[in-house]
Amino acid sequence: MSVEYVLGVGVVCGIICAVIAGNKEQSSCSGCIGGFLFGIFGLIYWACAPDRRRERLERERHHEQMMMQQQILMQQTNARACPACGVSMPPAATFCSNCGSKLIAG
Repeated sequence: MSVEYVLGVGVVCGIICAVIAGNKEQSSCSGCIGGFLFGIFGLIYWACAPDRRRERLERERHHEQMMMQQQILMQQTNARACPACGVSMPPAATFCSNCGSKLIAG
């Protein structure tokens, strides 16, 4: 094999890996370097790499569900949220038991 062929395959694999890595919210630079250095093995790695976008969306969805549940619970118990950390406190509380900040009366 000629050097030009090996470099050409490395460049093509590097570009493809950079695109795949970028679409998965990973580092495009590391995708390009990995594809260039490892060729087809780099392509296989980046094709199987975890998709951080999906993980981020699942975390956001879980956080939204938890916030909705907390709001429903606060409405049912007449609790109020700490302005600093968001933890629900009983209506008679003057300080947050989680972070220690003073709760606003009202």
